[in-house]
Amino acid sequence: MPPTKPYTYRREYAEQLIEHMKKGKSFSSFAAVIRVKMATMHNWLKIVPEFAEAKEFGEAEYLLMMENAGMNAMFGKIKNFNTKVWELNMKNRANWSEKHEVTETGGDGATRVTLYLPDNGRSNNGGQCEKGPEQGEV
Repeated sequence: MPPTKPYTYRREYAEQLIEHMKKGKSFSSFAAVIRVKMATMHNWLKIVPEFAEAKEFGEAEYLLMMENAGMNAMFGKIKNFNTKVWELNMKNRANWSEKHEVTETGGDGATRVTLYLPDNGRSNNGGQCEKGPEQGEV
């Protein structure tokens, strides 16, 4: 069935969007649920404050659901948890990543690379690993 016209915003869309995203589904896929084009939803974000706010709440609900899943898996409450898929999902949908910084130092053009990775309590420097020109070329 094709989408219905006109693409009139309905007040119930805000709560439906939050519930949709709370289940781990994307903002984009909500367009299929309510049978409108993505462009229409993006226009609503600009002109319907409650819809824009619902998207923010939905993103927060999604993140909460994913963090809870990760915590439950970490404590063994979820059997056969696929950590790689969880990590990929977090990186792609929640902008989660290791922090990488590259800065140039000194007049000789040497590059200092600083990587911040989770240290899981193994070091006193918060997971910071450094390799600069004094340890060899980077």
